[in-house]
Amino acid sequence: MGARMRRNTHSGLAEAKVLGNLPDGTRFAGNSVEYELGCASPDRELPVTNLRKYPFRPIRCYSVLLDCLRIIVLGSAGIGLAQQLPAQDAESVSPSRCIIVELYLSDEQAESQAALEAAKKVASARPGILLVTRSVTGDPAAQERLKRISDYYHFSEAKTPLIYVCNRAIRGCSTANDFELQLRDALRIEIFTRVGCQHCTAAKAYLPTLLKKYPGLEVTYRDIGNDAAAMNDLNELVRKHQKAATSTPVFHLCNQLLAGFDRAETTGARLEKILQLWTTDASPANPCDEPAKNSEPSPDAVREVTATVPFPAAR
Repeated sequence: MGARMRRNTHSGLAEAKVLGNLPDGTRFAGNSVEYELGCASPDRELPVTNLRKYPFRPIRCYSVLLDCLRIIVLGSAGIGLAQQLPAQDAESVSPSRCIIVELYLSDEQAESQAALEAAKKVASARPGILLVTRSVTGDPAAQERLKRISDYYHFSEAKTPLIYVCNRAIRGCSTANDFELQLRDALRIEIFTRVGCQHCTAAKAYLPTLLKKYPGLEVTYRDIGNDAAAMNDLNELVRKHQKAATSTPVFHLCNQLLAGFDRAETTGARLEKILQLWTTDASPANPCDEPAKNSEPSPDAVREVTATVPFPAAR
């Protein structure tokens, strides 16, 4: 019996068995040498016979041990590579996306200036927001889009100022503070949870990844088991959207409800599918990793950005 190399198909291990008689009568006894990205036991052990019956030749033994050493070194290299791969995967984060905030205003209108002040304040306070202002004064394209938005949301007339963001049309506010509160609410993901919900725990573990890609958003957790107001608000949202919410967590974002959480590859993908409608890729001009500057984009940039926002809006 000589040195044998074989593959264990069940565990993926490579084993070098060095047991029994070598071709020239030398004898080396030992167990198996294994390597894998982990460890496992050999599928069987062979008996070790009496060494005194056979002469021990160091040269052949050295050769066998050298082969075993090669196996160990290759296995160690594989382990080192495997330990580096997760770190590389962790660094390959999807690029950030900016939330598009469209502001329609009229020149020399007090309410429009209040809305502009509020929008700039929010955009300058957090990263991940692209503010696009469009004056309808002397701009037929801006007037037409404002009318289409107003018609979709059943407004009686196309009035300014109006903020269009995340499937919300904000108007009718008289002060900058009122506009700011409404805008911050539109940029919020509201999550209804309950104590002891494993899916809620899984969702909380996933959401930091989502917020890293969409830094313009913020998250609010509301416990429906201990907060009566949270339960009442959830019931009101269910009636408004006419969707069942029989399981937690329940996500309220972009004027939509999404119930339950499985994992990032499924529920996470559904959340991103919603958010991608109202966002645009970061670019050198719109880096998304720092608060927005107060400079206005060019007219061409305005048309390019607003063309990516769906219309009619997806309710």
